[in-house]
Amino acid sequence: MELNVKGGRGHYDLVILNPDFIVNHSIEEVIAKNFQKCRVKVKDHLLAAIEFKFIVSPLSANMQAEIIKDFYKLSMAIKQGQTKRAYLIVFNRYRPEENFIKEFKALSKFDNQVQGIYIESIKGSLRHYKVIYLNHWISKLRFETQ
Repeated sequence: MELNVKGGRGHYDLVILNPDFIVNHSIEEVIAKNFQKCRVKVKDHLLAAIEFKFIVSPLSANMQAEIIKDFYKLSMAIKQGQTKRAYLIVFNRYRPEENFIKEFKALSKFDNQVQGIYIESIKGSLRHYKVIYLNHWISKLRFETQ
């Protein structure tokens, strides 16, 4: 990885490393704990970058902004060649968020390469499930919506 004048390197919640990158670089370069010493000019070192968000209280403007920011970060990672694939996974256990769902769906207009999934699983008198897919997913979960 190398620093980018527009921002710096990405920190992701989870990554899937390219096995070729692991085989052809030292453990220090793979871990990249000391980034200044270990940066290398390599593309395709990440097969996937993944961001997770958990909504466990009322969805605040700050949390909403964080989710959107993660989407743009993942989009930039694909465009700059940091990763081949990018995923944004949002779990909501608190309450239905119809307004946010509209905003989440609109993200696909900005970049159709970042795959996203929004899952509401809320326990009340009846169990409430909702799954929203963003962009191209080969497999999809099957839930009965109540």
